[in-house]
Amino acid sequence: MALANTIEKSINNTEYQVESYLGKNGNIDTYIVNNKNDGRKYICKTRISSAPADLYEKELYGYLSKQRNLTKFINPLQSQIIDSSTNMTHSFYPIMNGISLAGITPYLRQLEPDEQTILSRVIIKNLLEEIGRAHV
Repeated sequence: MALANTIEKSINNTEYQVESYLGKNGNIDTYIVNNKNDGRKYICKTRISSAPADLYEKELYGYLSKQRNLTKFINPLQSQIIDSSTNMTHSFYPIMNGISLAGITPYLRQLEPDEQTILSRVIIKNLLEEIGRAHV
């Protein structure tokens, strides 16, 4: 719990304010944050690590963000703040607006069961294909 408080304090010392904690994946903690200047919400991925690896990640995301065929699949890196006092790197990404899977449910319920199955399979297949392309 002390580490979570340290991470939140480190984020709150920037132009962002922590709204909620989303979870942990490996050594990355993920938060929803608000920009104190413009009020927009962002995803903040925080990692405790050395700066050179994070600079490489920033360059990689910069490169991927400029590839026209990938831009609809890659959430662009908005900004990155390296807190050298805590060895934390905070990477900020805009929250992508789109229909959620929960938003599709009312439309699926209007379909016949066979049609629901077919459409659900198509959605899942497309999601998995795009995730596969992004992670190859």
